[in-house]
This record gives sequence, structure tokens and C-alpha cells, in this order.
Amino acid sequence: MIFSGISKRAANLGGFGVEGFDRFDGTDGSSAPGPSSAQGWWTWSGVPVDERRALQHITWWSCVSLLADSLMQLPIGRFRNVNEARVPLPSPTLFVTPDAKIEWPEWIHQQAISLVARGNAYGLILARDGQDTPTQIQTLHPDEVICRLYQGEPRYTVFGYDEGLTRRDVFHVKGLSLPGRYSFQGLDPVAYARHTIGRGLAAAEYASRFFGQSANPGGMLSTDQDIPDSVAKEMQERWMEAHGHRQRKPAVLGGGLKWQSVEIKPEESQFLETIKATRAEIAGFFRVPMHLIGLGDMQSNWGTGVEENGLQFVTFTLQPWIIRLEAAFSALMPKPQYAKMNTNGFLRSRTLDRYRGFLMARQGGWINADEIRALEDLPPIPDGRGTDYLQPLNFTPVPPGGGAADIGLAADAAAVTAIQDQGN
Repeated sequence: MIFSGISKRAANLGGFGVEGFDRFDGTDGSSAPGPSSAQGWWTWSGVPVDERRALQHITWWSCVSLLADSLMQLPIGRFRNVNEARVPLPSPTLFVTPDAKIEWPEWIHQQAISLVARGNAYGLILARDGQDTPTQIQTLHPDEVICRLYQGEPRYTVFGYDEGLTRRDVFHVKGLSLPGRYSFQGLDPVAYARHTIGRGLAAAEYASRFFGQSANPGGMLSTDQDIPDSVAKEMQERWMEAHGHRQRKPAVLGGGLKWQSVEIKPEESQFLETIKATRAEIAGFFRVPMHLIGLGDMQSNWGTGVEENGLQFVTFTLQPWIIRLEAAFSALMPKPQYAKMNTNGFLRSRTLDRYRGFLMARQGGWINADEIRALEDLPPIPDGRGTDYLQPLNFTPVPPGGGAADIGLAADAAAVTAIQDQGN
């Protein structure tokens, strides 16, 4: 974790600690959570956990990267509603080159990592256009920012800049937050999942040392006779030379040597189950389906089929993050403009099923050819020929209080009248 001068200054504000959570109170009674030591948050397992140590846990890395990569892939646009219809507007500079040093995909990826892994994403607004919409926002690491409440409004202190910055100066997207006094800042997932992360890291370290440098010998060379230490060491070295130099050396006891294998008790290898359980807990913490992070052997109730799994993932995992990002970007635009991210790519089904759905919508008259082509990332048909809507000839309005029988009678009467007209 990067502990900047801002983090160190926060420690001088005073505060109290509850189970490793130190809250550094400001002069106005607001607070900012901080780690319990320079090495990170303390855990029951004894392994300190911070942002970088958490990413050393393969499941934490997998969940954070999956969510950040997924959010990065979503197209984003600027819209406004005209007569209850969504009208697309040209993409602002912010959605193309938000930072002079990086393009949009890398910028939103960094923001997503901060939001998912740290609960808060920050950016320093550097430039605005003629409509007062930000055009340049420099990404900030969460450890470079202190957020405090001042007279009911959040105030930001950014390392290297003046204190007392406001929402006009700082782009801020927060994750899960508590209501009331602390609602201005998102909770740090590393802090609240630190015991699970620490247990997983401790189990992985124990497993590595168990198999690599365990004090348990692989076996024993035993005898009923007494042998001096020098002879025992020589026999041990000869055995290792004959069977390859390994970390776990055999024990040598006595003169008339006999080989006895040393078995590992099942209860001594339960750390493997601990590792597996920890991975499932972290996946549940992020609400990530386990089969998407390499845990396909575990039972999943996320449904069957690619389309259904994609719908579940977007609805229950991605959508809350999408809504937060859309709200934050919309707040930067003049009303009634707003930002919208497109999730159709994740919900795209098989080609045949998709085309069948388009055909039904086209024949139903509620979508035109250009709208279908837009969903397939194709340009409109030239000369406006794709803007027409079809209306089935056998569809007629339902008369007031009428039903299907009335429609049938009306159709029959119309047919009879047409035949009579032709006869005349």
C-alpha cells in the first residue's frame, strides 16, 4: 500500500481504534478510517493486510480484475431525453481522452480498480469546456486523498495540492457506505474483508512451507543400535544423494537401519480446505460467480446457459457499480444531459436466437431496421430507408370494450365489403 504524506498526517489528527479500525477525527468531528499499522490492517491470523498484500491473494486479484475488466469493456455515451425518447449526443472529450497521459480504457480501468478494491475512486479535475463540463481528470490513488466532512459538505485534501478542495475540484465515486454521518465516503473493502484475506494468505503460506520446508520428515531410517551423530549425518547424506537432494530430509535413528514412511495426518492437511473455503468467501464478498474465477468445481446456482449466466452477472454483480459510475458522470454534465453505459454486449445471445428476436421485434412494429443495425454495431441504411416501422396487415385496434371475437367479426365484415366492392 502506498502510504503518502497525507496518510501520515492523518495519524496526527488523533482518534480511537476498535478491532484495528483507527478513526482519525477532524476538528469538526468527521473521520477517516486508516490502517492500524504501517504494514496494513491487523488480522486475527497475524498476517497484516493492505492493498498490495490483498492482491497477492489469487481470488482477490481475480475478483478485482474481473470487475474492472468488465466495466472497462462497457461502451459509454452521452444522451438527453426529448419527448421521452433517448437522443444520443456526441461523446465528450472526457469519454475519449480524460487524461493527457492515458486514454479512456486505461483511465476507467484505474477508476474501477480503486472503486472495487478500495471503495472510493478519485480524480482531480484539471480542465473544463465552455459548458463547464470537465474535459481532463487526473486519476488519484485513494491513499493520496483524505475526505472529511465540513459544514455538511465533503472536503478533500490531495497530496501535493491545497487543502479544502470541493466536489467541483475532485471527481469522487464511492462504493458501499454507511448512512448518516459517514455517508460521504465509501467503506474500504480491504479493511472489512481483512480477516478473510489474512486467513487465506496465512493458509497459502503455511501450505507452501509445509510442502517446501516442512519440519516433518518424509520418513525415518531407524535401528535398535546406537550410532554417533557423525555416522547418522553421513548416512543421511548418502541417502539424500542416492534419492536426490530434497528439502525434507529423512531422520536417521540408530545402527541397524530400517525405513519407515511418515504419513501426514488428515487433520494436519486441513489447510487445503481452508484455502478453498476462503476463495469461496471472497467470491461471495464481491458477488462474483465462482466459475468466472476458476472455481468451476464448486456448485453454482447462477443458472444454465451463457445468456442466463451473463444476465445474472450483469444484474447482480455489475449493475450496482454501473449505476454509481453513471450517476457520477451525469453529475458532471449540464442538465438534462446524462451518461449511460451499454451492457448489451454482455447480454448478447447466440446469433440465431438474436436474429429471431430481431425478426419478432421488426414484425411487431416496435423497432426499425436502423435500430437493429445499431444493436449489431452496424451503420444506418443510407437515405433514411431504415427508419420505417412495419405494421402487420392483420393487426387492427381493439374497439373499446371489445375483444378478439369483435376483431374477428370486424375483419370478416371488412372482407365481405371488399368482395362486394369488387363485384360492383
